[in-house]
Amino acid sequence: MQPASHSRSSSASAQQLSGMGAAEQPRSAQLPVQPSPPPIQSHYELEFENPSSTWARKLFADAERMSRNMDDEFAGNGKGACRRSKARSTSHNTTRTASSHSQRSPHHSPTGASFNSPYHTPSPSQSSALGTYTNRAIQSSPEREKRKSREEVALLDRVPEDGDAMEFHPESVSQGSSRPVIAQADSEYDRLDRITSPAIDSASHYLGGQSLTGDDDEEEEEEQWILDEELARQGLYRGSYRQLVGLYSLTPLFTFLVFLFLTLLPAIAYPTADATPNAPYHYSPLLPFPLPEILIAMAFWALCYFLHSPIYSIVSSTLSNFPTLALFLASLVQCSIGLVLRVIAVPILLVPRGAIFDHPTWRDISFLRTWWIALGWAAAEAIVGVKQGYDGIALYQDVLVSVRRVVSTPRSQKQQNVAMSGYGSVNRETPTRTTSGPREQVDVERRPLLDRQSSVTSSVAPHSDGNLKNALEAEVERDVDELIALRGREELEDLYGMPFIHIPVFISCLHRLNSAIFILGSTLLLTAAYMRSSLSLGPPNPPEKTWTRPRNDTQLLITFPFLVILAWILSLLHTPQVLPRIGIQTFVYIGLMISLGVFFAGLGVWEGIV
Repeated sequence: MQPASHSRSSSASAQQLSGMGAAEQPRSAQLPVQPSPPPIQSHYELEFENPSSTWARKLFADAERMSRNMDDEFAGNGKGACRRSKARSTSHNTTRTASSHSQRSPHHSPTGASFNSPYHTPSPSQSSALGTYTNRAIQSSPEREKRKSREEVALLDRVPEDGDAMEFHPESVSQGSSRPVIAQADSEYDRLDRITSPAIDSASHYLGGQSLTGDDDEEEEEEQWILDEELARQGLYRGSYRQLVGLYSLTPLFTFLVFLFLTLLPAIAYPTADATPNAPYHYSPLLPFPLPEILIAMAFWALCYFLHSPIYSIVSSTLSNFPTLALFLASLVQCSIGLVLRVIAVPILLVPRGAIFDHPTWRDISFLRTWWIALGWAAAEAIVGVKQGYDGIALYQDVLVSVRRVVSTPRSQKQQNVAMSGYGSVNRETPTRTTSGPREQVDVERRPLLDRQSSVTSSVAPHSDGNLKNALEAEVERDVDELIALRGREELEDLYGMPFIHIPVFISCLHRLNSAIFILGSTLLLTAAYMRSSLSLGPPNPPEKTWTRPRNDTQLLITFPFLVILAWILSLLHTPQVLPRIGIQTFVYIGLMISLGVFFAGLGVWEGIV
């Protein structure tokens, strides 16, 4: 009886266990797979310095068009969530948010200029205002070569490690299709765990601004480089106009300090007033010393500056079949004219007639007058050079953007979307629930400024034809101004081989120093050679003064060609054919060595370093 009882109890328990297993099996099948936590999402926000520019409006229009296309594509495929992070630009907040994806959609094909095209022109498919008002191609500079593959999309790529993590978003699916979707989610999360596992702490390379691994600095540099490449393809640059102007303001400040030092140097190191208290040259009370020297030098520099374009035009038209030779010859003529005008300023101001000594020396009043002639010439060149620097920075005002990286979790992003309610830059992750009213209102707010203005003006066109005409004329004028700025940026980048705003301020300051000391040294050399030549002979003043040294033109015949060659070399180095190859830094350092040599040589012929 015991075995039978035991067998019955065993069979009953087995049936009970089998029943429990059968009852629990469907319950275990309904348990969802616990995936890894979703990766932290991040995107970049671009804020334009001039939101109403053609570049900003065009980029906003492209982003909005691609956003609608992707919405339609995902809605047609039946997807419940949008696998992207896209920015919307509104009239309330002109911040452009670009998501960071490493892989593009197959519909994102390059438009505009191809990699093999020698020109960089806007794509007609993008409805760019630049392609509307110009038909001639813009020759690309070395920096613009990176922009020949402009993408139609407005997305900013990230490094592949982060892009894979940002492309996947868990989707809510029905129970009937839970098995294949869960399998897909498992494969996605397995792939993500290898890249963005919380145990490795590499889901996001930055969390609250703190680096998590030792390689974050290198990866951040790579990511920033890719971001700059994407911005360059769109014709944009990172930076703030106010910061660039403020930083460049160090150049005029440094230039002022240089001229202040050069002004005080003769009084400190070469006190000529004690040696010659009664200088024979008398100044007018209306133009005391050193105003005549400064004004004459500035006037001759202005004449030389305005002769640059006619000289280049004449030489280019004469040697139209040899453009390189024409450029070299025009530079040689310009350098020669500049030195000739500096020599002419010396007899006009009667510098040799007022000399006390029969040879150039710093004890003579002619040394101080020659010094101020050189300072006047250098001051005119410095003023125009600094002004051109500010004009060059102003050309980039419409294409400057401020980039900010935003790291957000799905929960914080959802709260941000609810709080912003369609204003500012919004990342919309789940567009499945659509309503006609609010969505339509948001689309109106996200519409680019030009399209919005066109729609508004078209609605009131029958009643205000004059206003519509004025608005169109204003748009055309603004687009023409931006075309002129585009041409100016292209010319500067052709010359320097890099964007003008990327030139370090230290290089600009050093260039101004080189210019000042080269002009000062060359003027001292020319004046000393002229005073030793027979061209400066005349009745002595006072009459009882006798010359103890004979006049010789050899020094002038050697000094003038030597200075012309040096100035010509510096001018050739500052041409689009040479400067992009050697770099602006190399040019400035070569100019520094030449300028220092000429400066000390000029002091030497006036016995200033003996």
